[in-house]
Amino acid sequence: MSRKPQDMSDEELRIRVAELSGWERGPVKDLRLGSFGGVPAMSCWHPKSSKENWQDLPPDFPNDLDAMHKAEMTIPDNDGAQAAYHAALCEVTNWAPVHCGISQAKANFDLIRATARQRAEALVKTMEEPR
Repeated sequence: MSRKPQDMSDEELRIRVAELSGWERGPVKDLRLGSFGGVPAMSCWHPKSSKENWQDLPPDFPNDLDAMHKAEMTIPDNDGAQAAYHAALCEVTNWAPVHCGISQAKANFDLIRATARQRAEALVKTMEEPR
């Protein structure tokens, strides 16, 4: 990848998270045309696990915490990916280990309040960097 996640537009980040979390773009027939036959759609997406669940665009990952939660569930729990995601999330939220009298609970609370955009940036950073 040539651009850092924090430098991507919401649309670029949306597409990259979709690709990394198991979505793919592909041709599909538009069945609304009925007896006239289908026309390949220009931009159709679906989760790879559900070839029948086509939609115009992937979820709005940078702005939707529910969508990001689903994307986070695709991070493998082997090869250190989840630990790398945690580290990347700490980095994008400027979270640091407890210091300056901040309690562990307060520090953890700050981390779990990461925005959808911050989570998307951390996911891209995690999934694209070798471990």
